[in-house]
Order: sequence, then structure tokens, then C-alpha cells
Amino acid sequence: MKFGIRGLFIGALAVLGVVAGSSAAHADAPVAIYSFRSGSDGAFPVGNLVADSAGNLFGVTNAGGISQNGVIFELSPPAGQSGSWTERVLYRFTGGADGASPEAGLVMDSTGNIYGTTLAGGCLPNCSGTGYGTVFKLAPPAPGSKNWAFTTLYRFQPTSGVQDGAFPLAPLTLDGSGNLIGTTSEGGLYANGYGVVFKLTPPASGSGPWMETLLHVFTGYSDGVRPEAGVTFDRAGNLFGTTPLGGMFGRCCGTVFELSPSNTNRP
Repeated sequence: MKFGIRGLFIGALAVLGVVAGSSAAHADAPVAIYSFRSGSDGAFPVGNLVADSAGNLFGVTNAGGISQNGVIFELSPPAGQSGSWTERVLYRFTGGADGASPEAGLVMDSTGNIYGTTLAGGCLPNCSGTGYGTVFKLAPPAPGSKNWAFTTLYRFQPTSGVQDGAFPLAPLTLDGSGNLIGTTSEGGLYANGYGVVFKLTPPASGSGPWMETLLHVFTGYSDGVRPEAGVTFDRAGNLFGTTPLGGMFGRCCGTVFELSPSNTNRP
């Protein structure tokens, strides 16, 4: 499916007041329910958390774990009114083909599968450096097991003459068909290009590789430069997102963009 992009707003807005009738909130002070120790439990949590129906929280850390490559963790609430939340590390990134240093939060589907990205890692034997990032899936334990199943769904591999994304910073978005939509901060026109919007489609048979489609490759001009945030859908299937740079004013101040399907099928 092809999408067409158009800039919605270019520049920056200054917020000069508050909503009429609102007042300052006097909320209770936040309470830390877990503190990371920069060891095998993880360090430097980033991105949003997701929660399951039992109230467990899932997230990622950018470091900690194995060789400081980050972890995916679960926090379980105390059984009673008092007590401590319990952390369990579900996966520790190795920094190899599985990925390294996740920077974005997670998304969960209706069956409890968790999806996310890593900023780096994913390097296969035929690539140089540490890799350009990955997209991963973590599936809940099978009956009778306590272990979550980790799968690398996609490894970004931009090379000379090959359009692909690199270095995803944003959380993924799930559409109604189980496709994953996301952005990368670089890649596209070349390995250190201006970023892309991509779609990953699951295999029709339930097994096999996920297929990547580039919905848009940023040119570094009026469409925007190096997106750092994810995208959101409207009811018509249009995608909206932002870039922190680019636009019509000397690549200065960023854009808000819309990607619209070019036919009646929706992503």
C-alpha cells in the first residue's frame, strides 16, 4: 500500500496561557514503586509502560542487563494492600542480532504479546559496526511455562543503494490487522539519511519472516527530518506524526505530517 504525505503544520507553537476555568492540580507526591540498581535488573528506564489485565506493568531499560545492553522488565503489584512491587526481568539484550539499547516504550496486542524496538544492535555477520536497530516481539509463557518467548521480527540493514530505516527511537503503533507501524530517526535515502515511516506485516501463515514496507522516506526538505516520535491513526486510516527538524523554513523547526492511503484499502 502506498501513502502520500503532506505537511500539516510547519514550525513551532508557543503556549501562552491555560484553559479557561482550570486550576493548578494538587496531586499527592509520586511514590517510587521500584528503583533500579544498574545491574542485571536494568538501568535507565525509557519510554511508556504497558499494563496487562492483572495490573502488571511492562517496560524497557536502555542499559543494565548483559553488558549494559538493556532489558525488558515486568513489575507485579503486591498481593495485599501493603507490600512491595516485584520486578522480574523477562529478557536481557545481548547487543548482537537481538538488539541493544531500547529507547522507546512498548505496545501490547489483545492476546498479551508485547512489541518494541531497539535503537542499536541487530548486526548480522555480513554487516559492520553494532547494527541499526531491531523490532522485537515478546510472547507470554506457554501453558506450564514461566518463560516469555523473545523473537526478533526485523533487523534494519541500510546499505549503499538499499532503502531501509535505521535507529528507531519511537514506540510502535498496532493497526487493526496486526501490522506494526513505526518510524526511524535515520536511514531511508542512505544509511545516515533523514528517516522513514515503515510498516511490518506478519506472515500470512503465522510463521515466517515479517515483511517491511516503507510508507515514506523523508527527504530532509519540506516533509521533515529524522522523526523521533511514533504515529497515530484516525478513523479513516490516515497516519499522523511529527519530525523535530525540517520544514519550509531552512530545516529549522520541524513538521507535523499526514500519511494518507492512496487507495480504499486501509493499513
